[in-house]
Amino acid sequence: MPRPSFICPACQHTSHHPADVEYGYCGRCQRYTRAEAAAARALAGLAAARAHAASAIEWPNDSSDRAPQ
Repeated sequence: MPRPSFICPACQHTSHHPADVEYGYCGRCQRYTRAEAAAARALAGLAAARAHAASAIEWPNDSSDRAPQ
């Protein structure tokens, strides 16, 4: 039965350490690549939500909020 492994997406280093596989840690880069990928997905989702919210806002017409003269 093959051991689980982790291949770093940045440097292509392969690790068979169970903790590295679980957390997506690269000993060569000294980065948690799984956490970085999750953060990038969260930021992309936040940007999409902001764009959607901005398009849903109905701004008042400049002439409609003035008092009649």
